[in-house]
This record gives sequence, structure tokens and C-alpha cells, in this order.
Amino acid sequence: MKLLAKALGYCIIIIFILIACETTSYYPKPRGFHRIVLPKHTYKPIPEEYPYLFNISQGAIILPDTSTFSEPYWIEVNYPKIKASISISYKKVLNYDSLMGYVNTSSRLTHKHNVRSSAITDYPIITPKGYGGVISELSGDVPSYMQFWLTDSTNHFIRAALYFPYSQKADSLAPVIEYMKEDMFEIINSLQWREVAAQ
Repeated sequence: MKLLAKALGYCIIIIFILIACETTSYYPKPRGFHRIVLPKHTYKPIPEEYPYLFNISQGAIILPDTSTFSEPYWIEVNYPKIKASISISYKKVLNYDSLMGYVNTSSRLTHKHNVRSSAITDYPIITPKGYGGVISELSGDVPSYMQFWLTDSTNHFIRAALYFPYSQKADSLAPVIEYMKEDMFEIINSLQWREVAAQ
């Protein structure tokens, strides 16, 4: 009886050890991204103190460009909730040479992203008001995913660049990039010029 109890005890211990040693496969969770809730697109016109007028998102605010090389009428359309911004720079067209200089500078600034971008697609546009320009869409893990310049070719030149001030993979930002591109197209389609007093 003692021997049977001892054997039973050993059997129970062995069973527990075998159950405890059962191989369970553990797999890492698939990589996920934060859920991004984006507001509905609604727009408002910018204040009438600039030589340009266009619509911006209701959720955006206008900040002055504080960079050391900024000029009058350079602004930043800032999206505090999304943590994105659209930098707007403006130049008065003096003559054909100045216009070509602005176009070349815009192209050079866009193509500086070649180091990190997987592709840059440039395509010409004409706005509903008849202004000409070029839109550049950038792919890859770059800080700017869309840029454009527009001009009436005689008096005004404007350049805009969409920026995200943080390092992020393009695939995780995809919904925000598409959202912001729609706002960039709203700026393009609603742009018009106005004369202001010289500063």
C-alpha cells in the first residue's frame, strides 16, 4: 500500500511536470498604428491682410513665419491637433528673371528631399482662376509630402510646403497625409491675389 501511494505520488508529479513543460508557441503582435480621428473638412477664408487670399481649415491657425530668412507675408498654417503645418512663402514678381529665379529655387528646395524620398512626381496645374504652377508629390519617409508653387506670372508668386515636424513612417501617416493634401488642394483652388499697401 505504501509502495502504491509512493508510485501514485511520483506519477502525479511527472504529470504536472509534463503539463508544465507543454510547448506553447508565442508570436509577437503584428505592428499596429495609432487610430487617427480626423475632423471633417470645413474651411474659412484667411484674413484680408495678405497679398493673397485662400481658404484654410477651420481647425488651422495662422502663425507668422519666424525663421531667420522670412520675408513679409510669409506665414505658417498650423494644425495644432494634427501636428502638421503648411509653410507659405510669397514673392512679388519684379520681372521675368525674378520669376524664373523663384521657380528654380522652388524646384531646388523640393528636390533637396531626393536624399530620403523614394519618388518625386511633378505635374503642372492651372487653377480655377487661371494661375499656373507645379505640384510636387513626394513619396517615402520624408518630412514634406506635398509642395506647390503658383503664379499669375506678372505680379505674384506663392510657394507652399506641407510639413510634419516629427519623424514618422509614411505608411503610419497615410490617412493624415491624404487629409492634408485635400486641404492643400483647397488652398490651390481658392487662391486669388489682392493688392495691399507696401510694407
